[in-house]
Amino acid sequence: MIKRLQSISLLKNFPAKKAIKKSVITIELAGAAAIMPLSAKYSGKIEKLVFQTGDKFIEEKNFYNAEEAQKLLAQVSKLTMLRNNELTKINRQKLQILKVIREDKNCCSSTDKKKLAEEIVRLSNEYGANPVHIACIAKKESHFTENVNKGPAKGLMQITKIAVKDMYQRPHLYHTALADIKKEYPTYEALFSAIQLNSELNLRVGIIAFLQRLEKANGNVEIALQNYNGSSRKIAYANSIMKDIKKYAAEYKELKNSSQKPA
Repeated sequence: MIKRLQSISLLKNFPAKKAIKKSVITIELAGAAAIMPLSAKYSGKIEKLVFQTGDKFIEEKNFYNAEEAQKLLAQVSKLTMLRNNELTKINRQKLQILKVIREDKNCCSSTDKKKLAEEIVRLSNEYGANPVHIACIAKKESHFTENVNKGPAKGLMQITKIAVKDMYQRPHLYHTALADIKKEYPTYEALFSAIQLNSELNLRVGIIAFLQRLEKANGNVEIALQNYNGSSRKIAYANSIMKDIKKYAAEYKELKNSSQKPA
């Protein structure tokens, strides 16, 4: 869309008799529509609205209608505000998750902490999970070490073959994103092998598994954590993670409040 906007010679299309006011409004709209996609990186829904707005502007070639231009400019401005709010939120989340990873003394020194924090935030937001919950689970399960091996459980989120098999036997209980994963991996054995080699996929499957436990527990995080572990030590396991979750959730709240205070 940026290329299409830049290829338009706005001044060439303006008759001399048209009001300067209309020209200014049109140029403002073109600038707003062209700049917006540069920061459109995370939310597909907002990005789609931005492109639709820009496409409408170009297709209708409504260069001289000041009232219509004002409406479109207002829409783009609103989307810009939503985008900025979203980016601010995501940047805060990244900082907080990076802090969780860096403060784990058992985290492997070779781990790309920044990249991992970005992946946890991105995938958590994609599936509607709380990044702090996912980071604290990964900390407890593997200390953010991709190739950790504690036995039958594998990867960052320490997923078992039994857990993966259940996803294939009862897919209706899980996030709809599971359907796309199953298309790529037709059998649970194939997916279980893949999550041992692909850390991003391991995170995806782990998030989907936790969200299923969370829904089953009616949003009770502590019970969901107990069911995620499922061992004889599940209560102690959940209590340990909840301690971290409360700590980092409180710190995130402070970070959010401090960033909202006027300078």
